[in-house]
Amino acid sequence: MKTSVFRRLFAINFICWFYLTPALAETARPDVADVTWQNWLKNQIETHPDVVAAQQQLKAELFLADGRRQPLYNPALETEFEHLENENNYRFGITQTLDVWGKRTNRRQQDEFLRLAAEQNYAQTYQDKLTEALSELVTYQASKARYRLASEQEQQIDTLFQLIQDRQKAGDLGQIDVNLSQASLIQKLDETAQAMAEFQAAETRVRELFPGLPSGKAAIPAQLWQVNPGQEPDAVLTENHPRVLFAKAQWAIQKEASELARLDTKAEPTVGINAGRDGDEDVVGLTFSIPLNVRNSFSAERKAAAESALSAEANYLAVRRKQQFQAQAAGRIVQQYQIQLKRWKALLSQNSDDSRKLLTQQWRSGDLGTNEYLLALQQNTAGALSGIALQEKFQLAVIAWLKSTGQLKTHMLHSTQNQI
Repeated sequence: MKTSVFRRLFAINFICWFYLTPALAETARPDVADVTWQNWLKNQIETHPDVVAAQQQLKAELFLADGRRQPLYNPALETEFEHLENENNYRFGITQTLDVWGKRTNRRQQDEFLRLAAEQNYAQTYQDKLTEALSELVTYQASKARYRLASEQEQQIDTLFQLIQDRQKAGDLGQIDVNLSQASLIQKLDETAQAMAEFQAAETRVRELFPGLPSGKAAIPAQLWQVNPGQEPDAVLTENHPRVLFAKAQWAIQKEASELARLDTKAEPTVGINAGRDGDEDVVGLTFSIPLNVRNSFSAERKAAAESALSAEANYLAVRRKQQFQAQAAGRIVQQYQIQLKRWKALLSQNSDDSRKLLTQQWRSGDLGTNEYLLALQQNTAGALSGIALQEKFQLAVIAWLKSTGQLKTHMLHSTQNQI
């Protein structure tokens, strides 16, 4: 009974000690440090090649949108020359097709929605890259903590192995204790190698996203994890999500395109004026022409555009509903992790700083066997790894919720109070 109690004390205390180390709790200081970190991250995202490419694409689409504001028809210059016997007859004129049905007004409205769609498409790309960057930073910190834990455990068991060998020579312990500690050390060597490989892979991904990453910028400030899902209805939050706004803009564009297709079925006249010379007389003339839509009424194009508008509307409603359910699910996940983290920290607060030393003393005095001592170390490792995983999953869940509600950029880069 005494051994079991000490083992539990050791396990709990070790987890608490590990939780308070920089490997897991490493964060920038709040207030001024947060602002500096946010500015640094903003600069890193905006200079990433993927985001730069998206920004240039945005400019290209905005230029195309500008074209929708221009006049629909250009004037046309017409000339006519005729040589008849000893006379040269000629005329010069200009014609202009008239936008009598207001197509240019429709195109201007399209321009506004094209701009909105282009901006929201860029915003979605920006948010995707920000999500990737933050997620990689979280994974990097967690893998760093796991690697540090594995290294420290390896050193601890190595020291224990050397001590057991010395005690065997002195006759205090037998060969079984040596074999147990040796097996634990071999297992820990493999775990350390795996943790190191995971950490190096995560570090490589982070370096690709953040060349020359300063050590002080690798940890996301703690206050940025202070979120409160459920404070505002998810339906309200998701209305401003880039993906929802993009789908809504696409619907509006298709509605204007449908109206423009309807106007295209109506003929528009072309008028002109010309002047010239006919024999010995000066002449001035007026021209008028209008298409006769008798062979092709363009009704098929009008119907296709109308159906496209209905399809875009249905797509918008589907995107909005999907985004709302994703936000609800992500919010519940964050709330659940918040509860588990709170309980975990409450358990850690009940520990005594001297319990780990006390358990070690019990092993040295012989009150605790080597097998039980090694089992306690294994439990310590499992508990510490669970703590790392819990915090990592919580932070990834926060990122997913902020992304699903369209608040990621505002909260992580422009938040002044660091909470929602």
